[in-house]
Amino acid sequence: MAASRPAAPPRHLAIDARCVLPGATGVGRYVAGLLAGLDALGDSAPRATALVLPAALLPGSPLGLLRRVAIEVVEADFRDHPGGDWWLRAHLPRIVSRLGADTLVSPFFLSPPGRFPFRRVAGLLDALVWEAPGSYPFGYRHYLRWSMRRSADGADALFALSRAARAAVRRHLPAAREIPFGVVPGGIDTAVFHARRKEAETAEVRRRWRIPPEARLIAMVGSPEPRKNHALAVRALRPHARNAVLCLAGPWPAGERRRLADLAGPLPLRFRAPEGAEGIAELLRAADLVLFPSTAEGFGLPVLEAMACGAPLLASDIPAVREAAGPQARLLPPGDETAWALAVGGALTEPSKWAGRAHAAERAARWTWRRAAEALLRVAAPARGREDG
Repeated sequence: MAASRPAAPPRHLAIDARCVLPGATGVGRYVAGLLAGLDALGDSAPRATALVLPAALLPGSPLGLLRRVAIEVVEADFRDHPGGDWWLRAHLPRIVSRLGADTLVSPFFLSPPGRFPFRRVAGLLDALVWEAPGSYPFGYRHYLRWSMRRSADGADALFALSRAARAAVRRHLPAAREIPFGVVPGGIDTAVFHARRKEAETAEVRRRWRIPPEARLIAMVGSPEPRKNHALAVRALRPHARNAVLCLAGPWPAGERRRLADLAGPLPLRFRAPEGAEGIAELLRAADLVLFPSTAEGFGLPVLEAMACGAPLLASDIPAVREAAGPQARLLPPGDETAWALAVGGALTEPSKWAGRAHAAERAARWTWRRAAEALLRVAAPARGREDG
């Protein structure tokens, strides 16, 4: 059950932001976005201090743009277990007390269990560790399940990325049914992800990714996890190998590149490490088609980013993506290879059917990090017998 805390709005948030590192994807990008959203709220938000690793201050870090959120450097890497877990339980509460914070926000699954003098708000963002277990190494999978159970112990409030993710966490974690549980979605930086396409930018992206003049640029953004379903995308594109190139933006190890290249056969593949939000946005604006065939997601941020950039998009018809994209995206069953092959063929041969993309961009632009930060503050406020989202 939730601990009892004074019924007053938070005055000072301490935010465990150790996952925010240069070039971070996934949850690291999410937490960086929340910090940017809190920064954008200005004086309407409570004081906030982000606890970060030293590497977060290196060139290229998104934290360099923060003006209002204070930075506190700590030394315990969240990936070092059990050392990182010992730090979480023993030292993090002391740091929060030393800072004078009245609320600890743990936005990425790991939060010190128990009751403390400050309020504790834990982000149990999704249930992918149960619903897509193959995307996690065996030991880390079981550690994360254990940590999520412990993070709920004594928490004053929880939050997930979407209503669909919240329902999934509750299915797998009964303790989460007894605690106020809100929704803090992802967001997009509309100054970066926009549909204002320029010919010079498109030409530069095609040169950078080595796209022949006559070929269509097909884009996918994300890590090489099994749930991202890259194999389906490759099989759907193989009939178009003569006039299409699949560009994969993400942290692709050499072994994973070879595995996918073997499956692709004559289909040309291009791999590049993340180039920051600007590089991803430029790729999406230049793309003739964006594919997102994931089988499981907590939110599906790349879908919104593609929509905001006005890119033709085919995405999986799964609950979290439906929630974010609404009726503006064309959604397909993630396991139906025939449906994907037909849709890809139609998208490449009949571009006129994508004339309504402006409506998708308008919807995506509403998902801002400021809006996400406002949702976080509602969750962090003392429970009032309701749930946000």
